[in-house]
Formats: sequence, C-alpha cells, structure tokens
Amino acid sequence: MDIQIKKSLFSLRSRHIKGIFAKSSEDASRKILNLIPRDTVVGIGDSTTIRQLGIAQALKVRGTRVLDPFEPKETLLENKDAQKIVRVNPFFS
Repeated sequence: MDIQIKKSLFSLRSRHIKGIFAKSSEDASRKILNLIPRDTVVGIGDSTTIRQLGIAQALKVRGTRVLDPFEPKETLLENKDAQKIVRVNPFFS
C-alpha cells in the first residue's frame, strides 16, 4: 500500500472515521455491499463515485430498499421518500 494511502487512512482514523482501502473498483463495490445489511434502507445523494461503482443498482438488485433522488419524481413523491432520503442510515453523498 502506497505511503499516501496509509497517511490518508491514518488521518481519517484520527478523526474517528473508518477508512477502508480497496485495490480496485470491483473490490470497493464488494466491500461497500458487504457493509450494508440487506434489510436496511439506504439513501443515495449525489455521489458520482457511488453511481460509477453501480452501488445503487446492485443494492436494488439484491432487494435492499434504496431512496434515490434520481428516480422519477412521481415515485419519490408517491412514497413520500424525498424527505426521508437524508434521514436514513446509511446515506451516501
């Protein structure tokens, strides 16, 4: 592992944030999905990384409920999910 990555992880840890190193995008996706219970509700903000990794879609495919502001508006409004998005745990931004 590169020294800059080690420094970054240490810096996060010093702020009580658990940083996780992944060797590839596939490794990152797997690690993220393993952290999230299947029966939880996940809020997705405007994270380009989460979208590029396909996390929202992978969560939906496995049956996890995802509150996604990029879903059609009528779906969000029908379920009144728009207000819930920022109050769920986990929330990716």
